[in-house]
Amino acid sequence: DWSSDVCSSDLHAFFGEFNLPVLGKDTTLPLVKRLTFNMALRRDVTSSTGAIGTVNGVPVDQGGQIIYGENKFGRTTPSWGVLWSPTNTIDLRAKFTRGFKAPPPSQIYSQQGTQIYQTTITDDPLYKCTTDCLRNSQGRSYAVPMQIAPNPDLKPETSQQQIYSAVWQPRGFLAGLNLAVTYNINKIRNEFATTRDLGYYMKSVDILKLSQFYPRDANGKITVFNNMRFNIIGSNYESM
Repeated sequence: DWSSDVCSSDLHAFFGEFNLPVLGKDTTLPLVKRLTFNMALRRDVTSSTGAIGTVNGVPVDQGGQIIYGENKFGRTTPSWGVLWSPTNTIDLRAKFTRGFKAPPPSQIYSQQGTQIYQTTITDDPLYKCTTDCLRNSQGRSYAVPMQIAPNPDLKPETSQQQIYSAVWQPRGFLAGLNLAVTYNINKIRNEFATTRDLGYYMKSVDILKLSQFYPRDANGKITVFNNMRFNIIGSNYESM
């Protein structure tokens, strides 16, 4: 429930684009009927204010006073491309784009702040419990604190996109026919993820080795389970 007294967010965006027609329809060069370059810049600035907890951890419904935090993210992302027409019926395009996505306020702020519970670690690949094993776990499990909290240190996600396309629009008795093919490459970095998200891609024993979620002491024992979001995933997508 992100009411105005718990969280607010402002987004400002500025965009500019420039097209440079190097060669046009009157060109007589072989294999060049049209050549156009495109450049664009986008500026995004996101600022937000939200609740990060209460004074002394007193719940709001018991009169607790909310503590607020602030975050601001800004990034300028470019794109550029080229259109080349070797004939009057064929268009070839290439475009390269950079992207930016600020963390949503719901992942940075929480009126409840940090909450601590108990959880169980089972089949830890880096630590074998002895005297600290849970009863009836047969030496497989031990208890640790679980910390549920927002992460004000999240960084923005970034992306890179490449688009290549070819279009053929013949004339004569085939006029009206339009054949096109497009190839996309997308790379996303610093995606937000929890251990639940990682469970779709990794085995649980490998997730237990990640220090962001499971910091350890000198003996290799997990000291706390950080049930939070971190910038930990990268994705690659291709399509045609």
